[in-house]
Amino acid sequence: MGHFGFTPAAGQTYHARVTLAGGGTADYPLPAAQPSGYTLHVADAGDAFTVEARYQGTTPPGPALLLTEVRGYLVGLAPRPLTSDGKPATWRVPKAKY
Repeated sequence: MGHFGFTPAAGQTYHARVTLAGGGTADYPLPAAQPSGYTLHVADAGDAFTVEARYQGTTPPGPALLLTEVRGYLVGLAPRPLTSDGKPATWRVPKAKY
């Protein structure tokens, strides 16, 4: 698949352009940048995935909650505290569970 990262700027508009199997493209508008919100990063860590959530803003509204499921069945539910100092809430998700 691939990956990308960018930091949106306030007042700018963005869209995602997808190249379709037949060679055509489809454009999808992205939501406007907000002064506060969440970021999510998932990385392959061999036998597991590392998941990081961060909150940007003055005071986090509460803990982050990672919910995982397989074929409609709840497999994991794990809260982690969020801070406003930029440190991520982190989970290690073993691939063997999925």
